Amino acid sequence: AGGPSPEGDPMRYLDGIIKALGTAGDIYNYPWSILGHSMGGTIVKSLIDRMVETTNYPTPICIYLSAVASPSWELSGAGDSLDERIFSSDDVLKESMKVWNDGKDIDEGMFTDKIVKCMRMDLKWQQVLSLIPSYSSTPIPSSSSLHVIGGESDVAVPPASLQGWKLLCPNAVVRIEGGGHMFHNEGTIGRIAESIVETLGRLSKEGMEQVKAWNSKTFDYPSTSTLHGRFALAASKYSSQTAVIDADTGETFTYKEIDEMSTLLAARLYHEFGVRPGKITGIFMGRNWQFVVAYLAAIKAGGAYMPLEIVYPKELLGRVLETSTPAVVITQEFHASKLSENQKSILMDGKTWLDDIRRNPPPELPGDTGATPDTLAYVVMSSGTTGTPKGICCPHRGAVHSYHWRHVNNPLKGGEDISGCNVFFVWECIRPLLCGGTTCVIPDHAVYDPKALTDMIQKYKVTRMLFTPSLLAHTMASLPDETLQEKMVTFNYVNLCGEVVTRNMVEKFNRLFPECMLVNLYSISECHDIAQATLSGPNNELVGPSRNPKYAPAGRVMENVKLHVLNEAQEECPIGVFGEVYVSGPCVGIGYLNKPDQTAERFPPNVFQHEREEGYPRIYRTGDRGRFLPDGQLEVAGRIAFFVKIRGYSVVPSAIEETLNRHPMIATAVVLALGNIGDHEKQLVAYIVGKSWEDIPTQKEMREHCKKNLPPYAVPSLFVPLRALPVSESSRKLDSKKLPSLDSSAVIVEEKEREIAEKRAADGSTANDSGLEPILEDSPSLNVVREAWREVLSLAEDLQIRSTDDFMDIGGDSPQLALLTG
Repeated sequence: AGGPSPEGDPMRYLDGIIKALGTAGDIYNYPWSILGHSMGGTIVKSLIDRMVETTNYPTPICIYLSAVASPSWELSGAGDSLDERIFSSDDVLKESMKVWNDGKDIDEGMFTDKIVKCMRMDLKWQQVLSLIPSYSSTPIPSSSSLHVIGGESDVAVPPASLQGWKLLCPNAVVRIEGGGHMFHNEGTIGRIAESIVETLGRLSKEGMEQVKAWNSKTFDYPSTSTLHGRFALAASKYSSQTAVIDADTGETFTYKEIDEMSTLLAARLYHEFGVRPGKITGIFMGRNWQFVVAYLAAIKAGGAYMPLEIVYPKELLGRVLETSTPAVVITQEFHASKLSENQKSILMDGKTWLDDIRRNPPPELPGDTGATPDTLAYVVMSSGTTGTPKGICCPHRGAVHSYHWRHVNNPLKGGEDISGCNVFFVWECIRPLLCGGTTCVIPDHAVYDPKALTDMIQKYKVTRMLFTPSLLAHTMASLPDETLQEKMVTFNYVNLCGEVVTRNMVEKFNRLFPECMLVNLYSISECHDIAQATLSGPNNELVGPSRNPKYAPAGRVMENVKLHVLNEAQEECPIGVFGEVYVSGPCVGIGYLNKPDQTAERFPPNVFQHEREEGYPRIYRTGDRGRFLPDGQLEVAGRIAFFVKIRGYSVVPSAIEETLNRHPMIATAVVLALGNIGDHEKQLVAYIVGKSWEDIPTQKEMREHCKKNLPPYAVPSLFVPLRALPVSESSRKLDSKKLPSLDSSAVIVEEKEREIAEKRAADGSTANDSGLEPILEDSPSLNVVREAWREVLSLAEDLQIRSTDDFMDIGGDSPQLALLTG
């Protein structure tokens, strides 16, 4: 390929090439073919050399080189020194080219216009490299497979010049074909194709063995214990230590007090309501100390607990209870009115319930209620995509395994570590209580109020806490840095869970809290914890080869957990290639409550025989899109691609989000298809959060960015700037229902466009200079055009059509254009 003019500095062009390739996304999932002489070799070696690792760019899974000499080889054959050839006349270079081209004459026009510039660039490049001794001698620390092809009679790049790749890359394969510099025949093409298939097959086989090795790691955990059995041991050992703090009321309780209260309530559940293994106890109250006692009581009685979100509307709550048929619901007076009259319930306000039990004590709880590690421990209700209640059923084993792994790898200091709990409360509130820690219950009303939340963290000296990335980002964006550092100074360990983690957020957190350990936990309701990545300190796993420039990895698979990335044919994807994430092992749940079809779909038989033989007959389909990186890290890139129909076109919102997130001024983005159900009335709306609210891109700037990477019909019609994405009160994840409506979005966009225009005008630029679109105009002629476009394209009435919109860009095609003009 042609290079830059010889007058420029070649190394600065290389830097631009490396950066462009390093941020190109999914191209690393596929083999590369690079053609050329010294410049091509430089690009290859730089991509897979230390420059890649220090800049965190990923490496491709396989590289094929055609006629690329190794970095140690000097171009030869003209009989002159390198320096002389660089500055030779065109005639001298032409003679050299004839030698390198098997003596054939070169078309004069092509020589003058194309070849001589490239040749001088190659020679100049080689001269630059000769000044860097380490360049041609440093081994390549690469996980890529390198396949080098050359011609046996090639004078410019002879076979000997290719062998040097083996010295720099131990896994390099050099194949010499018949022919010269421009070798190309039917047989050669066939052999090259066979080579590609052979190499990819070898990579796949090696990858399967590597994945098997990653999945073979084990550790001992209390596999015969239940959750309440583990709590009983901790209560006995740490009886006088503080077990629970209620941050809302300020009340504190020791292990002994929590143990005694939960045992009394468990006895009532067992004897009065018939709670046994397989029976469900609903818990319908906010996050408080009573919730923790009710949780323990339900499993001590041998049954399972089922948290019911207080934000459930009465109708949804009724459907959940009808589906799950709990033996009893433990609630508080404020929420009890949502329950039906025939629903059995226990009111648990203050301590009056405890006084009632003590006045009329039930018989003692049996020493053995029949619960085992594989007994149902909890049912977590998820509405699913249709709004129909779906109960996720999990046994004790998965939770015991997960909590023990986390304690072994990130041990709590009994009596010192205080865990703030609200996010994923039903899992997090009991975890500290199995190993001597303290659970500080953060009330629901505080978790979305950054000031109230950080005040409680400071007051109770919270040392550990789990956040969703959205919640942590919202908290950090809402308060000054100095306030955050003052309020959260006691933090020594923070878990992120539930969403993809952006580098920008990690970098800000590490800057504010350099002494705090930050961890990304990949955990799913159906199978608990799966993988973990350290994102801070000397072991920061954001640094290293093959790292995504935007997102943090999900981590390395936990011991005993079996993790696979499979394609649609249920085959292992090569390392570096995206597929669907599957999980098996002791962490996998039981299935979905009273939904055998959904259970069979998401918990199919394990396709791996050796895992079935280990006692794991089923595997869980996560629905997450991920891939293994060469060092064993799992990278999760959202959900498996789903498509929506936009005016007849199939569009994948996640692909558009990836494009938006590559914009240098965008921190995160979400794309939705809004409008009526009819295909022709939906439109794509992008909600964007900038790295800075003041410097967020304009509509035109975002549209131009998308046009470079997406087909016209996949470019959103509106880019709605937000300070932060809304978070769900129950899951603490993105709450798409709280995103602005179409009407509200149009107002937000118009106000922000005006604000940017005024700011740029004040800075000395005009609206036209800034690239801003004019505010929506309203004139009779424009309205006629708008109505004609709406009719031809079947656009929704509330779709904003600007005077600068392009008919083709918003979904038009040639036949529709003909209809419009006819």
